[in-house]
Amino acid sequence: MRLRNFALAGGLVIFGLAAACPLHGNQWVFAPEVMAAGHIGRVNAVVNKGGTVISAGDDGFLEVWSVVSGNQTVERFQVSLHRIVAMAGRPDRPEVALIEADGLGLFRVSAWDYRQRRNIFRHEFRNPIVHVSYSMGGSFVIVGGAGATGLVFIDSESGEVLPSPADLGGTVALAVTGRAERNVMLYLSSGFISYRDLDSGMETARFNAPANLSSPVVFGSNRFIAGMGALGGGLLVVDAVTGNVVARDAAVPAGALLCSSNGALYVLINRAEGAELRRKAVNQFGHLVTLATSMLPFSGGERFTAISAYDGEIALGTFGGSLIVSRPESDSRELAAGARTRIIDAAVSGGTIAILGEDGAWGFIPLEYSALANGSRIRLERGGAVYSRVTPFALDDGFSEHFIFWQHRNAQTPPSIRSAVADPRAPGLEGLSFQFPLRQVASYGGRAMFLDVAGNVSVVAPLEEDGPVFGFSSVGLLDGAFIDRNWLIMGRSAIMGGTPFLSINTVTGETVPLAHPAQVAVILRPGSLGDIYAVTVSPQPGGAVTSVLRIDPANVAESERIAYFEGEHSRLSFAQTPAGLATNVGEESASVRPPADASSDGLLLERTPGFPYRLFEGGRNVVSLDRDGNLAWHDSQSGRLLAIFRLHPESWSLQTQSGIARGGF
Repeated sequence: MRLRNFALAGGLVIFGLAAACPLHGNQWVFAPEVMAAGHIGRVNAVVNKGGTVISAGDDGFLEVWSVVSGNQTVERFQVSLHRIVAMAGRPDRPEVALIEADGLGLFRVSAWDYRQRRNIFRHEFRNPIVHVSYSMGGSFVIVGGAGATGLVFIDSESGEVLPSPADLGGTVALAVTGRAERNVMLYLSSGFISYRDLDSGMETARFNAPANLSSPVVFGSNRFIAGMGALGGGLLVVDAVTGNVVARDAAVPAGALLCSSNGALYVLINRAEGAELRRKAVNQFGHLVTLATSMLPFSGGERFTAISAYDGEIALGTFGGSLIVSRPESDSRELAAGARTRIIDAAVSGGTIAILGEDGAWGFIPLEYSALANGSRIRLERGGAVYSRVTPFALDDGFSEHFIFWQHRNAQTPPSIRSAVADPRAPGLEGLSFQFPLRQVASYGGRAMFLDVAGNVSVVAPLEEDGPVFGFSSVGLLDGAFIDRNWLIMGRSAIMGGTPFLSINTVTGETVPLAHPAQVAVILRPGSLGDIYAVTVSPQPGGAVTSVLRIDPANVAESERIAYFEGEHSRLSFAQTPAGLATNVGEESASVRPPADASSDGLLLERTPGFPYRLFEGGRNVVSLDRDGNLAWHDSQSGRLLAIFRLHPESWSLQTQSGIARGGF
């Protein structure tokens, strides 16, 4: 494979090679005894490599299954914040190439070594990407897209963008090379089949073909292209050498799934009673014939959304996130590995962590993970109100194992204060209700502030009997925190000429606009030592800059900037540590930055299976909640991963390098 005589495609709009994610470097994290599998949401792509099945979907995770002799071990780790919409496997290597899409016009192509859990490259595109595959020998990745993207070749080892043909005249929906990688066959959605010589860069042949085939695949030793016709045209089979239609099966409905293996074409049709799987081929007389038909039951009544075949073994993904493997000579079986209850939020107060489970469970665990002894029980309760967020509640003498549980998805669930310890002062929030869903909750000195999505602020004193003590409303408020018992500082947008900060006296109602160069203050959080931190976003030439400030309430404009990052990171999470500020910039990794260097990349924290979502102060450690619902402890001095806590339907587990502790509720 030379590609030396191609010119780089004119107008090519690849706009940056993203930094690689940190390695999932700890093999002990992926012990099969605690791993649980199943995607959150739809499976969009599966690759069956014979004995190993890789799946990807809306949740941005890769799952790697070993299905040899019925063994169903799994590794599950997150590779994207966005939906993975397509995937291809590299021949004879444990690698896959992915198409990621954020739903707002950003597309990214990345490649991963799924054995080492290592990112090989990432490239972002401004135009839609519809196809990804490897060359026959695996030397390069082929990316097909619309507009100026057209066709892009990427070196599989280095991630370098190689010279690629320009002016193809349409969207590349399918690309296949020969075994020697000296030529490539392209199917263009505009209605052409084009052959290109990869040594000279010249087009050697072009044929008219049916336009707008969806889900095109090649079969029959690459002699035929199969795809679903436009406007309900059924299944079409096209001669890849002439562009002529060989066969049409109008009885195959739109939405059928197609794949090929060993020269055969597999067609899967979702029906009300199950799925019908047909194996087809073009016979010696040029006729499309059905070689076998079988019915596959749905898993829990849900439909199949992805298919891949290897030597007669069919791997299927479902709308609900599960995986099915089927062989002609045996029954279908669902791949399964354990069960879990994802933790969706957590908060730290005193020596306790409050946790919320995806099933509505809430409870408490000790901040020191070493206190979770094997066989011990934790407090976990189910039933009653279902909450989505939890915030520490501060009594007059500071934070001490009290928490406000609240709901940000609706206004019907009232907040509640709950304690990890028996306390005769345990306050309540009876009778408190809101017209709109809550955006944020904060607390200080026995008071609580509730900010809803409409910009209404309510301050209450649950330890007192007089009900709400203050109310305020201002459109555009994004977050807030207590400066002291009587003053609030609020964050907002300054785009319309205001200031990004506003202070409010909850006794007199006085408001003071606080000037700062930032355009918007999106997050305000108190630190354990009495400091207030803010996250701001400011426009800069070429893009935005996100900053973390240590707020000086007396002179906000002169607040200390302790960290900053290129780009807009409005969901940044951070925590104070003895070694510096821990942040999850970019939301794909977390690091601890030394106090003296705001621009430092800092010390990376070792990864858990999911990207870090929330960070919490944990004394000498950093506690993180990842997007797979795991709580983890990291050493703030070394970044080393110390322990992972998981909830299961009837138990909990704590995993460390030395072993796994388990207990009940």
